Amino acid sequence: MGDIKKLDELDKNRSTILGEDGRMPVKELVNNLGITNPTLHARMKNLLQSGVLKIAGLVDVFKVKKFSWPSWPSGYLMIQKQMKP
Repeated sequence: MGDIKKLDELDKNRSTILGEDGRMPVKELVNNLGITNPTLHARMKNLLQSGVLKIAGLVDVFKVKKFSWPSWPSGYLMIQKQMKP
């Protein structure tokens, strides 16, 4: 296993924002964080290369008819179920 990294406040805030809207445009993201485009890209690249950050698409299996699980190794597919109040 690689080195364990500690996220600073900027990385935590970015992760929170992207967790709420993973498709947020870069311009809006940098404005919300108060940083420049190059700063965002450098930090994202660093976290991706170190394996701290992974980008994944989620399938809501409850919204897809006749969904069958692919034969991927366990751990490669994450399911997100949104609970409604």
